[in-house]
Amino acid sequence: MKIKNKYFFLDTFSNAFYAGSKFLYNIVIFSFLISSFPLQDYGVYIFFATLMTQFEFVQSGFSTSLERYIPLYKDKKEISNLIFVVAIVYLIFGLFFSSGVYILDYYKLFSFLNSKDIYDFLILLIYFVPLIWFFKTFSFALRAFKDFRTENLVNISFLLIEAVLVYIAIKNNYKLNEILFINLICVFLRYCTHAIFVFTRHRFNIFFVRVNSLISQFEKVKSYSFWNFISSASGSIVNVSDKLLVSIFLGPSSLAVYYGINQFVKFNAMFSSVLNASIIPHFSYKIRESSNQVFNKLALKGSEYTSFIFMTISGVFILFSQFIFTSISKDFLLDYIVVFNICMLIFVYLGGIGFVTKMYKCNYKSAKYISILNLITSLIYPIVFICLSTFFGLYGAILSPVLAHLLIHPFWIKIVFNTTKLSVKKYLKIISFNMIKIFSLIGPMYIFNSTFDLYNEYSILLIEFILIVLFIYLAFKKLIINLLYLNKKM
Repeated sequence: MKIKNKYFFLDTFSNAFYAGSKFLYNIVIFSFLISSFPLQDYGVYIFFATLMTQFEFVQSGFSTSLERYIPLYKDKKEISNLIFVVAIVYLIFGLFFSSGVYILDYYKLFSFLNSKDIYDFLILLIYFVPLIWFFKTFSFALRAFKDFRTENLVNISFLLIEAVLVYIAIKNNYKLNEILFINLICVFLRYCTHAIFVFTRHRFNIFFVRVNSLISQFEKVKSYSFWNFISSASGSIVNVSDKLLVSIFLGPSSLAVYYGINQFVKFNAMFSSVLNASIIPHFSYKIRESSNQVFNKLALKGSEYTSFIFMTISGVFILFSQFIFTSISKDFLLDYIVVFNICMLIFVYLGGIGFVTKMYKCNYKSAKYISILNLITSLIYPIVFICLSTFFGLYGAILSPVLAHLLIHPFWIKIVFNTTKLSVKKYLKIISFNMIKIFSLIGPMYIFNSTFDLYNEYSILLIEFILIVLFIYLAFKKLIINLLYLNKKM
């Protein structure tokens, strides 16, 4: 039972490439918008532009079920029924979202934003969200069919289109709600394109859908979906509440700065998720029938592979943080470099858990334990935020999500490693060794730049970047060879 290694790595690379492209897009657009609009207005735009995505956790349970069950199903009718029932569930969720924000606006619960344009933003979300969530089902279906490359090619194409349109809008003095319209229409058309590919290239046929089978199909996946929903909902509670808490306690103008810093801090979590996104479709069938010994070999080697990439990118951000912040936002973010570097260092350690967690969730029963831990994290976070922001203001607000995850990490180690019999010593050895390798290179560069104030010396920064890329190539090549050899043996 071999995994098609080249496809797994190609899918992982395409996911990473799209994540990098999306991140670059966000940074460029952030730079344009923050220099074109007042911080107060831009903070309101960020609040509503991210509101839909922050509530997409309601889709997460069934999206993971698509990724797990489609590779296990062989019958086209079962697959068609599963995709259709998930699409209907997402449409219902979208209608609930639109109704909810309309009710909140009716009772003026968004008044804390102190903006006259609230309705202009909300009406766009009310109309677009149900349609976007319905068609997003087919994006998840593409992943379940292991067609990540098609999905990401479509994503990048529409990202370029959106970037051009937003740039034109900014240059022509469009309002922020008009720019949000451009964002939403591009997202909608992107998911429609995904749907076309699912219809034309994969095993979905609307004529195979049987209404009397939809309930039974829902019953099959509801438990696994529920626990994955709890897991993602808990993460999204943090992602939603952080902006809400910053707006309430520190004001919308602080939200613009917080969002700028968090673009980089949360890039770690996002990149880890994307890097490991192809694990469930590729490994669900294999893990279902494997022993703990096989699981542990693959988990340790995969952790070595992904943590090295993750730590390298984090190290690069730390090294070039002052140069990056100066380039994209003038002086808005420079006061927060120290707290940013602290967050990145903590995430460097926490990022190693991503591969093991995804492998662990391939098993039906395992999703429950991960979900409970994530739920506890979401309950701890507001307490940590209020305490830190009260004493340290925006500095504490930026640091609080990372610390909330760090507090739960020992319990994650205990549950996952006890269940799978995975060696804590071997795991920590891999993570520690990768951290030493990365920071033995980046640490001296950082000290050298700080001592001689070389953050704006482009020639020095270029030489350092070339050295890092060379180091990545040499180490990354060896890791891939080791992974390929391990999978062939198994």
